[in-house]
Amino acid sequence: MLTIMSMPTSTRFKIASQLLVTVTPGPKEPKDLESFLHPVMEELNRLARGVPGFKVAGVDGPQEVRVLLLQMTSDMPGGNKMTGMKDSNGRQPSRFQDFHGVCVEGSNHYYFPDKDPSNKSASRAKLFDIKNYNKNRRTASSRTEAVDIIEAARLQNRSKTFVEQLMRDSGYKGYCLMACPSPAEKAAYPHMSYLWDVGPSSTPYDVMHLVLQNNVSNLWRLFSGVWKDSNKAPHKWAMTESVAEVVGADIAAARATVPLFQARGLRNVKTHYKSYKAVEWMFFVLSTGPAALAGRIPAEAYKMFMCLMRACRLIFVPDDLPVSDFATLKTELENFCGLFYKKAYGGDIKNILQCLSTVVALLDIPYNIEACGPLWSYWQFPMERYIGTLPALMRSRSSPHAALMNAVARKYRAELIASHASSFHRELWTDASGRDPCAQPEYSRNSFAFPSKENR
Repeated sequence: MLTIMSMPTSTRFKIASQLLVTVTPGPKEPKDLESFLHPVMEELNRLARGVPGFKVAGVDGPQEVRVLLLQMTSDMPGGNKMTGMKDSNGRQPSRFQDFHGVCVEGSNHYYFPDKDPSNKSASRAKLFDIKNYNKNRRTASSRTEAVDIIEAARLQNRSKTFVEQLMRDSGYKGYCLMACPSPAEKAAYPHMSYLWDVGPSSTPYDVMHLVLQNNVSNLWRLFSGVWKDSNKAPHKWAMTESVAEVVGADIAAARATVPLFQARGLRNVKTHYKSYKAVEWMFFVLSTGPAALAGRIPAEAYKMFMCLMRACRLIFVPDDLPVSDFATLKTELENFCGLFYKKAYGGDIKNILQCLSTVVALLDIPYNIEACGPLWSYWQFPMERYIGTLPALMRSRSSPHAALMNAVARKYRAELIASHASSFHRELWTDASGRDPCAQPEYSRNSFAFPSKENR
């Protein structure tokens, strides 16, 4: 999907501003995604070079217009695939930081505690510093150096095991069209060098997936006893089965007290946590969770949860963060990670299974804001809602792609016509539709109206 960032925020995420360019068969298909991205890159290269002959309102004469690709956003696996990174459970999981994880004996999975449990030396045991997290930040040049070493080993016909070890240690797979292209690709798309020079900042983490569908949902599994340590035992903070059922029942009992469109966020979390969507987890961490968990989990666990809750109140605000709130967000995320590694993990090798890369990735959120702007400008809520509308448009099993393209094109045309007619031909639109676009909306009897300032 391509989003036109120069559009006003009120229309940026509407259908007419979302350009559907690629539909993949599934999350792991196609095997070679980059071969399908070259037509997109060709157009982006042409647009970055400049398109002459445009008439711009308020400017005399024809103008040359350029279009630039600012950033690519997705969940963590999708972002890794677009930028040629190894899997998030690999030895080097972060697109922004240079640190490695530890491999559990008897498993190929890596986990990411703040200190290496196998190294008893205090000076060498620390894998990353929570309070000074940005000291080993990755750049475009450091990525190029690592990829050149990998590609040089391939040209020298080094063993597959040797090349795989280089990729595991660096976290990169090799040349990548969207992040670190080969010399031939650089020559083919010379006007895209601005994107490759940006480095990791061009692919920020999506907070909807990172915070809600990973960290908040995993915290509930920890507190409810679903998560088990390496000995198949629940965490010391886990509630009993009966207490977890009471928490879920308390949340579900509040469904009758809220409007219908909010009631889904009040489903029984004990029963339905596997099918919880991002919006429901946001409702949990911001509203129901602090009340339902109070007094039912240990004080240190509740303190850690409240650090994340206060951070989420700043993250999920569709506005720019002032400097004071930005400093508060950074502090709350550092406090959450500090408590997580000190109390929840506690240096106990049995609990290392909960030290996932998504926990330490929370510390990258302030850097993403500094580099890429407010989080609401690239979180995936609008994209997820748009994707949810696409399956209903594929009404042909024999030609699903053609049916989808035709349906999307019709929706584009309809919304463009409606938007233009209601904005610039108000009288004709009113006659045709029977609705005045500038009239005040009519509220139903069940809606609530705030009193005016004079009546307060």
